[in-house]
Amino acid sequence: MRRAALLCYVWSLPLTAPAGASELWTVVEEVPTVTVRIHWVSRVELLAAARELGQRPQTTALAFSVLRKNVDTGSYTCDVYMPSRPIRTWDKPTTSLGHELAHCLGFTHE
Repeated sequence: MRRAALLCYVWSLPLTAPAGASELWTVVEEVPTVTVRIHWVSRVELLAAARELGQRPQTTALAFSVLRKNVDTGSYTCDVYMPSRPIRTWDKPTTSLGHELAHCLGFTHE
């Protein structure tokens, strides 16, 4: 079985509070290459997945992502959980997906 370190246990801001427009991104991990897996889930499944990872999400969670580093190979994987697919170029699912992909690249915010 592969050993993996959970880097940033869960990037959960969209689960806990809306991000403010004035927040700045900070690089917490240099992620040169990452395999991204997007999971299209229902809202019920999204909340269940968050709880399974030890989070206490809001009932209106938008999305979340989990970045993992395999300590044996140094490779990164990121799982993004999305309750709805983007429809327009500037809708909540599109901005949520972009937000979570930034986390997959090693960025965080307060």
